[in-house]
Amino acid sequence: MKKLRLVVAAATLMVSLPSCRKCETCKVVNNGVTTYEGEACGNKDVRQSNETSCTDWAATFGGTCTCEKS
Repeated sequence: MKKLRLVVAAATLMVSLPSCRKCETCKVVNNGVTTYEGEACGNKDVRQSNETSCTDWAATFGGTCTCEKS
């Protein structure tokens, strides 16, 4: 019975904790109009790729790239 309580308590704790998955949303705004918006969740390389795409888009088509953690 003691083991069952321990398993139930551990399961409850795991379910109640929030996810540690990091996400980032980047968008390019040109003259008040959003021309690109991308969201990436995962490790640093995935998020960096999203930011690079946003920066490249801004350089090619104009506007400014901003990225926010979400």
